[in-house]
Amino acid sequence: MGMDLIGPDLVFGALTSLYIVSGILSTNEGAAGFSNTGVLTVLVLYIVAEGVSQTGGLDLAMNFMLGKASTVFWAQVRMMIPVMIASAFLNNTPICALMIPILISWGRRCGISPKKLLLPMSFATVLGGTVTLIGTSTNLVVSGLQEKKYGDSDPSKVFQFFTITPYGIPYAVWGMAYIILFSKWLLPGDDAADDLTSALYVPGKSRAAGRTAKDSGLSGGKVAITGINKQQAPAVPYTPDLVIEAGDTIYVTAPVHAAEQVVKDYGLVLLTSDDDQMQRTSTGGYAAAGDMEEGFEHAASHEASTLLQVTWTTARSFCCTRDIATS
Repeated sequence: MGMDLIGPDLVFGALTSLYIVSGILSTNEGAAGFSNTGVLTVLVLYIVAEGVSQTGGLDLAMNFMLGKASTVFWAQVRMMIPVMIASAFLNNTPICALMIPILISWGRRCGISPKKLLLPMSFATVLGGTVTLIGTSTNLVVSGLQEKKYGDSDPSKVFQFFTITPYGIPYAVWGMAYIILFSKWLLPGDDAADDLTSALYVPGKSRAAGRTAKDSGLSGGKVAITGINKQQAPAVPYTPDLVIEAGDTIYVTAPVHAAEQVVKDYGLVLLTSDDDQMQRTSTGGYAAAGDMEEGFEHAASHEASTLLQVTWTTARSFCCTRDIATS
């Protein structure tokens, strides 16, 4: 079971320090990577990409360029072209992080499953990264090695900014064509435009308590369990042999009608705000299955609707509201 208890930066830093202390690496060898121009350039690009993300410039540009699409084909075309262009000049990771919520919302507005957009978006960032030197960190690392070996003797062998562009553009175009033409058969999600992610609390009297999701019949069909919060522990990925216990929080992705049926059949409770993770012993922050039935029916029966999670308190008129589904 994978658990992100320790970040990769701490793991690699600790291992490098251990190797230096134990004598496996010399101090110069251990610190050599920090003097590589490619590594330093990647570091600067992360700062630039975060600045673009925080200012909202890329967000506004992407929403403008996406426009309106009525078919999966044109949705993928309108999405992949600007993503590849942006990826040629920015790091892939912040682009993906920024585009995921934009594409989910845009896909629901256009009636297209996000499952038809998210994986092509990831590949689009990879394809766009092959067009320029700074498009991906691998290019920068290779350029740094070339600079070290040929910088003085033959500088023409060192990658410049657009050296790989004549090869990267055809590669990106063919990759985009393959994804668009064959995604109809290779990607799931024709009927999942109304998928939403919900956090479901497991009371002691729930049918799912004390059993695995497979044994209880909770998983399968249109309901996908993406993670479980074991009481006060951090959320962990779901595995078929993991026993669901009373007090756990299950994270599921499912269409509105399927989520409604799961709540009714298994006696689960929809958590109404992020604060419920800290208040699961209180009944004031929960929406009972009967109370949320009307909201589920409304979201499932209207072409353009928004399902909100609202938490009311006695101290003020309302505590928080959160958009959890827009179709």
